[in-house]
Amino acid sequence: MMQSTAEIPVFILAQYTLLWLGFAALHSGMATLTFRRWFADKLGYFSMLERAIYNLVSLLATLGLMTYAHSQIPAMIIFQPEPLGRTLLALFQGCGLIMLIVALRSYDLGLFSGIGQIKRAIQARSQQEEPFKMGVLHRYIRHPLYASALIILWCRPLDLDSLATNLLASLYFIIGLHFEERKLKVIHGAVYIDYCQKVPALVPRSIKPRFSINQQ
Repeated sequence: MMQSTAEIPVFILAQYTLLWLGFAALHSGMATLTFRRWFADKLGYFSMLERAIYNLVSLLATLGLMTYAHSQIPAMIIFQPEPLGRTLLALFQGCGLIMLIVALRSYDLGLFSGIGQIKRAIQARSQQEEPFKMGVLHRYIRHPLYASALIILWCRPLDLDSLATNLLASLYFIIGLHFEERKLKVIHGAVYIDYCQKVPALVPRSIKPRFSINQQ
């Protein structure tokens, strides 16, 4: 069911889009190898904080986006399903959440969060990129974190705020994948290039695994 109780605030949505463009440039720019190496060099002795700072900046920027959306975009109902539809959406969201948890378990969350780099520095161990590892879901799709986030985002009732956020976030995920994979190909080389050729990015092609852990 779709409803509209007011005119669509085009100017506010344009501002929100510009804020997302700024977020995308900041988030993707800070994730490039060139910036990371430059920033780590500038941090000097505190270079082990590079990942943690990246995550903190990303978190604050995301909170800023969400605060703007909730405070500025009017509450206009776009999609409000009947009880059965809401139940089905909740089930799909639950599947997306389980998928997200399973996907996260395949990562070194210490390195992912930046805490692992700090621990390595305290223990006087050399810093290194997270090695190419595969969880269960990575044998079917290359980016289960993005896929699960998209399921969670879209499987819910929508107002104008959430619809705008979903569209902009989805667009950023798709564009961001290109830059992330370019970086991963540089880091992991031939094995990741082979992986990309055999495994789809977001939507599995079959229930049969497309890539075996033994192939790494």
